[in-house]
Amino acid sequence: MTETMRQKALDLLDRLPEASLPAAIALLESLSLSANPTSSNSETTTEEINLINKIEQRLPPQQQQRFEELREQNEWGELTAAEHQELIEYIETIEAQTVERTEALMKLVRR
Repeated sequence: MTETMRQKALDLLDRLPEASLPAAIALLESLSLSANPTSSNSETTTEEINLINKIEQRLPPQQQQRFEELREQNEWGELTAAEHQELIEYIETIEAQTVERTEALMKLVRR
């Protein structure tokens, strides 16, 4: 698509009333799907759902509560050596989840 055509399309979208935008988006999505018939909508949906689930993944509530307790105790300098090790393990788990969430988010954005 030439830059002129892209700009014309954007100008037309800018002039549409807000109430017409959902119909315009639906039309563009339909045109996009017909231009790429090899892409399967159900596969895309499943992959997107998996990515979103990964992005939303957190510690279970009980573990999150324990992590917060340990973190607070650490701020007051009240951790035993075993609790300190437990806190480090939680931190490592959370950091690994953060990396996985970031990777999933990047994949989702690229779609």
